[in-house]
Amino acid sequence: MINTASIEQFETHVPGVYAFRVKDEVTREDLEAMAQTMNTAFDRLDELDMLISFKSDLGSEFGANLDAEVLKAQFRSISKVRNYCVAGAPEAAEAAIRFFRHLIPVEAKTFDSEHNAIEHLRAQSPLTG
Repeated sequence: MINTASIEQFETHVPGVYAFRVKDEVTREDLEAMAQTMNTAFDRLDELDMLISFKSDLGSEFGANLDAEVLKAQFRSISKVRNYCVAGAPEAAEAAIRFFRHLIPVEAKTFDSEHNAIEHLRAQSPLTG
């Protein structure tokens, strides 16, 4: 489980869910650590669910996502992530999620609270791995 200055992975007690809390402005190093975790999961699993829970509305530093490991994870998520849930997203992030959910084959949903997102994921059919 990762725990950087800005991102901490946490347990949802829902099988197949990779969950992360964003606590502060996200740096390139934070995203790289998260991408490494996800790329390892993508190597092992055919399908998984993700939850990003925002506890900060600071976003990310300019260019934080321009890292080879991050770009690799983003590309792989298209075929590996079944449900992509975001809780408490800053307004700009929520608008982007609503826009991109129509362009990518990943089920992207936004929620007001972490609890509601977890309950949504719990109600999904079990992942087969």
